[in-house]
Amino acid sequence: MKPFLLFLMTVACSLSMSAQSLSPKQVQKMLRKPALRCAMPSFMKDDSSCMSLIYQMSELSDGQLKMIADSAAARQAENQIIKQMLGKIDTTKVDVRMARWEIDGEQLRYDFFMERKGIVERNRLANQRPEPTAQLTRVGYNWSGMAHNPVLPMEIFRNKDGKVVGKCGFMKKEVVIEDQEALEKINTLVKEEKLYQLHSSYNSIKSPLPGIPKDFVLDGMRWWVEIEYSDGTSINSRGEHYPAQDIHLLEKMMTSFFQPYISKMYEK
Repeated sequence: MKPFLLFLMTVACSLSMSAQSLSPKQVQKMLRKPALRCAMPSFMKDDSSCMSLIYQMSELSDGQLKMIADSAAARQAENQIIKQMLGKIDTTKVDVRMARWEIDGEQLRYDFFMERKGIVERNRLANQRPEPTAQLTRVGYNWSGMAHNPVLPMEIFRNKDGKVVGKCGFMKKEVVIEDQEALEKINTLVKEEKLYQLHSSYNSIKSPLPGIPKDFVLDGMRWWVEIEYSDGTSINSRGEHYPAQDIHLLEKMMTSFFQPYISKMYEK
């Protein structure tokens, strides 16, 4: 369907819905003649179509996403009015149970679409996040998987006295980092690798749709990165797969600042 035509249909549907409340007879007629209803976006028809759109969402423009969302919202609003009237219509002429099942299915797909749309929009904002100019005050890193790393998690920050301190996995208390320029060096890496544009989540898409088989990851890994600045800017990112940015460089650099303390663990 052409974008402009879809827009006109969405507007017309919204106006008709706001102009009057539907009577039981009108609802009954609409259920028997789907052409009288608000146009249904293709992703709301079945779970497979919904999942296809979910995987393609990042390739759609902001305008395309908004157009689909507006059309889906009009359909969803109509669904809610119809659902409220299902108990009042003639069940000999309409299969009420089927109508309710279809509306509930559309609701589930709509909610999933809106959840993923929000993630895509937040990711795009992260892509446009400007390079930080404030002072780096804290950075944290962790990775978990099948192999144990006694150094993780790691955290380096500036304490209330202005000293750069840190703590890593095997430590029971904070220590003063020998290289007091550690945070400045980490911040240089953050800028070079554009870690300040990390998305909030790099997790696999998990479908709540009953028609889509569920994936179970039994031996996967997870990581998280937390970066905080003096102006209140906070970047929190985590996931099950790695971003385009090389966060291993952050792990390597932070580990180097703890190396003097790690070495002492193995001194005889």
